[in-house]
Amino acid sequence: MKDNRVKLFKKSRGKTALFLALLMVLNLAPLPENAGEGLIPGFVKTLSNIQRIAGNSINSVLAADDRDYLLKEGDFEVNLATGGSREPYTLIQDTNTLVLTSILKTPPKTSQAVSGAKIILNDTSENVVKAEVTTAANGDSTGIKFTKKGAGSKQISGSVQIAGTNYNFSFFVKVDLEIDKTNTTTDVNKPKYETVFSTDKGPGTLVIPVVNDSYQIKLKGYKTSTADGYLDYRGSILNWSVSVNGKNNDNSVLEIDQSNGVVKAVGAGVAEVAVAAGEDPTGKVKETSTRVIVPFKLSLANAAGGVYTNFNSIGSNDVITLEGGKKAIYTNVMDPNDIEWEVKKDGKVVKDILSFTNTRTKTNDSAANFLIEGKRAGTYEVTARLKNVKNDYKNLNYAKVSFKVNIPLATSNATVYMNVGDTYDIYNNSNIGSIKEFTFVADGSGAVKVNNSTSVITAIKTGRGTVTVSNGSSSFVVTVVVIDTIALSASNLTIPVGGSVDLSAVATDVSTSDSWQWTSENTSIATVAG
Repeated sequence: MKDNRVKLFKKSRGKTALFLALLMVLNLAPLPENAGEGLIPGFVKTLSNIQRIAGNSINSVLAADDRDYLLKEGDFEVNLATGGSREPYTLIQDTNTLVLTSILKTPPKTSQAVSGAKIILNDTSENVVKAEVTTAANGDSTGIKFTKKGAGSKQISGSVQIAGTNYNFSFFVKVDLEIDKTNTTTDVNKPKYETVFSTDKGPGTLVIPVVNDSYQIKLKGYKTSTADGYLDYRGSILNWSVSVNGKNNDNSVLEIDQSNGVVKAVGAGVAEVAVAAGEDPTGKVKETSTRVIVPFKLSLANAAGGVYTNFNSIGSNDVITLEGGKKAIYTNVMDPNDIEWEVKKDGKVVKDILSFTNTRTKTNDSAANFLIEGKRAGTYEVTARLKNVKNDYKNLNYAKVSFKVNIPLATSNATVYMNVGDTYDIYNNSNIGSIKEFTFVADGSGAVKVNNSTSVITAIKTGRGTVTVSNGSSSFVVTVVVIDTIALSASNLTIPVGGSVDLSAVATDVSTSDSWQWTSENTSIATVAG
């Protein structure tokens, strides 16, 4: 039993020595910069992690007793004795440097540069940031310089050799997303950032005035451009998204190019464009967003060929007259069904006076179109608003259009056939807006009378009478023929020899028309067929 214990102890002691030797090798011989090019990446990553853990343990053992070695910038620091940092280093400027310095552990804790140091980086790829070692004139390493390449976060690992001692380190660098809202144009027809609400802290909302125009959402920190003049975002993975009134992937206002953040205005409305870092192992790079408004417009003319540059807007001072009771209107929304309407007369909401019918949605060559039809003569205040916007946007001039609609009085004279005792309602058979605005006057024939308060005509006796309808500026006449069951469309005709004319019969009861017989009382003068 004793011999077995001795053997077991010797065996364990040998394993411990081998493990300590491995730790020393890992600590003193960091992985080269090109590690992994010929190896399985997962193996290299695992080995790097082992190296970091092992190195941190040895760092604390071998660290100088009187001072700490730090990679430091501002409030951020990596203590080489522990080899890392809980929080990532946030690169705010386009470039910045973590400076290698030493600080006394005891007061007054003075700091000084480190001489004879050599910093080795495990990864020199340029995604998110470019990391490079800074050196003094004598070749000593003095720190790590970071240059922004894109948004996201990235692990930085390597080692620092100081006075024969090797310190491994590993921490994360992150570059936050921020939209550059600097305007580069004063052209009213070009996209630019504007102040929308009084509570906005400066121009914060992108306004794209013209449908089918495009604009790149510019992110701070990107300096190079592609051949087409857009900022080059290929230094990082970015995920772009568009939402309308909280609904994701709604393309009724904007379309976005995932490769470069270029938005195209496809229809009037308010949208939110958000961008998130697709490469973020820390999970601490916050997405950023901007509101985008494509102003709502109505026009009497189409956007021919899908060109909206000269899409002349209807405004609050415009009066649209519905000739013939209807009018075609064009709009820059994708679908006219996304418009809600309010009609007022003298400041009060009125119903069933105007109707708005969608006739065509937006196409590549034409604006969307709808038809306004009016039922009652008069002038009305009309407000059109976008449905798919939040309440605080509904009353913005960007999201509503106000104008007036005039429905002309139908002034064509009418002829009515009635039996004695029949009635005829002028209001229900015309487009007059209000009985109170008109006068109704019967002639002196005695054939008819009219109630001025209700516009109702009553047939008194056979014959012909008229009622004049007027509002002071426009008028028309209703002619009433009071008959005994049936009458002809004409009572006197002059026809040349061999000529003909069409007559029609009118009756108060047309259900008897199948039994009607047409005759001439003197066939030597005229004959009748029918």
